[in-house]
Amino acid sequence: MYCLAGVAQVRRVRPNAGAHRWLRRLAPLASMAVALAFVLVAHAQSGPADAARQAQELDAAGLELWRSGELEDAVTALTQAILVRPDWAKPYRHRALARIGMGDYEGGLADAQRAFELLFGVSTPVDDVAGVMDTRGYAYLKLEQYANARTDFTASISLTSNVSPATPLGRGIASVMLGDQENGILDLEWGLLMAPLVATDPQIQDLLDQTHGVLRTIIREDESPTDGYFLLNLSTGAQQNL
Repeated sequence: MYCLAGVAQVRRVRPNAGAHRWLRRLAPLASMAVALAFVLVAHAQSGPADAARQAQELDAAGLELWRSGELEDAVTALTQAILVRPDWAKPYRHRALARIGMGDYEGGLADAQRAFELLFGVSTPVDDVAGVMDTRGYAYLKLEQYANARTDFTASISLTSNVSPATPLGRGIASVMLGDQENGILDLEWGLLMAPLVATDPQIQDLLDQTHGVLRTIIREDESPTDGYFLLNLSTGAQQNL
């Protein structure tokens, strides 16, 4: 009888509403923790080839999510790729881009720096090295560390013939901000002429927007801003073609 009464009393207890609210808030975190746990278990049970393939799939998924603007999901996928293969530079570089897109410039720089460090001692295609330098330069640019940004963008340009429009645009902005308007305008023109010819991404779009603002400033401050007007028209055309 005592046991039955106790059970009956327990059944009559009404759940706490506050506890339910907290459980609902914790549910997404719990789901993410479970997903990460499955990744780690799968990694522990797989061989090096399986881990490499899984990391590549997660990295590709994260990069596509970044391109489509789903930044939080991109960071989650790329973090999983890093957990599976922590010695691979690519997901660090791509997570840096997603973090920069979210406004976490310090986090983006930390990821880009880690990607740079992982390049040493391994055979890496020069285009991948150039990509890391471009991404770190982009992080420096967003942090207004213009000299460092220009150095990294210049290194990226020197390494590859497959230059993205983002690289000369970033170096052009950095040069203008450092007072080197002549070389800055040349780089901005280069990037603006390239932009309509390639598939865009959030980095290129962001740098086109920044370029537009820089050119408007040049036009306001220059007594004869012929180059500024010409490039502003290019910038407007590039934005409309995206």
